[in-house]
Amino acid sequence: MSWSLRQIAPSATELLSVDKAKAHSRIDFDDEDDYIEGLCIAARAMVEEHLSRSLITQTWVLGIPYFPYTDRIYLPRGPVQSVTSVKYTDSGLVEHTMSEGSDYLVDNYAEVAEIVLPFGKVWPAAVLSTKRPIAIQYNAGYGDDADMVPPQIAIAGYQLVADWYENREAIAISRTASAVIELPNAFKALLATYRLRYSGPF
Repeated sequence: MSWSLRQIAPSATELLSVDKAKAHSRIDFDDEDDYIEGLCIAARAMVEEHLSRSLITQTWVLGIPYFPYTDRIYLPRGPVQSVTSVKYTDSGLVEHTMSEGSDYLVDNYAEVAEIVLPFGKVWPAAVLSTKRPIAIQYNAGYGDDADMVPPQIAIAGYQLVADWYENREAIAISRTASAVIELPNAFKALLATYRLRYSGPF
């Protein structure tokens, strides 16, 4: 059994707006607003995937098959705002809820955020259920609205929308040569310092 990650509550609002995307791309008509809105959603999703981050507040559940041999569990898709619950199910299918402060601590200043054991504590010694025995629910994101996300991230998203709007295929073929050219994509440079490296919860 391996670990899993599931989003149970998406962001209440989108990072990229149609009006700002049109202003960035110098579009002054409304005929393709629905199309541009779809590009904004797709660009935000690509930015989040590239960064391994949550941008506007959303809720995740990390499922892990066992407690680690170390004193910490890493939480993906930060920045982590708060941990709602840490629960484990024993072999008798009884669910137990751990208490923050006495059973575990949350270090959400770290990149990647961690759940750590308090000094002198150990993980529960229970025999765990074989069906997704440990579930950690938490909220992640920079905040509840787009203004709380670093501006470089939003700019990268709008550049991606503009690129997709102008180039509606995955490749462009030069008129002066037979070579196939990848479309330029400046967003990686803007996002480089925000990209998280996450290899797993342990």
